[in-house]
Amino acid sequence: MKIAVQDANILIDMMEGGFCDLWFALGIETHTTDQIIFEIKEPEQLSQIEALVSSGKLGVTSLDGQEMADVIALRMQNEDLSIQDCSVLTFAEKLDAMLLTGDKDLRTFAGKKHIEVHGTLWILDLLIEKELLVPQVAAQKLQKLLDTKRRLPKHECKNRLMAWGGG
Repeated sequence: MKIAVQDANILIDMMEGGFCDLWFALGIETHTTDQIIFEIKEPEQLSQIEALVSSGKLGVTSLDGQEMADVIALRMQNEDLSIQDCSVLTFAEKLDAMLLTGDKDLRTFAGKKHIEVHGTLWILDLLIEKELLVPQVAAQKLQKLLDTKRRLPKHECKNRLMAWGGG
């Protein structure tokens, strides 16, 4: 499977939903940028990320001067994207990696650049497909995310909850 570059909202969803370890059990090489780490403010989440980085499960890349210039140029072309969004988009493009994000504007822009994009629901689907999660437990984890007010597509969540026996 392709390399994955994760946006902050995916990292947070995986930690809040309790399926971070399951994602890394898939063995998919996973990265993010230092810009994304700077975006995460919760101490508990930061300590979980530090553990993932120190264990070698999550790679965190600092973009060099030219890459940051590319990020800023991309940001100037599309004001709907943040510097952090542009950092993961630039890095995913550089690695020919899939981009994992729930950000609508970032997903749209990445699609225009022909970058493979997936979100939290795709990750849960994949965990079920690979038999790391049973559907009922996936439904519980998805409901937990919805209860903590994570921004996910409501209609798709409702469909999955019903299919997985959680709604």
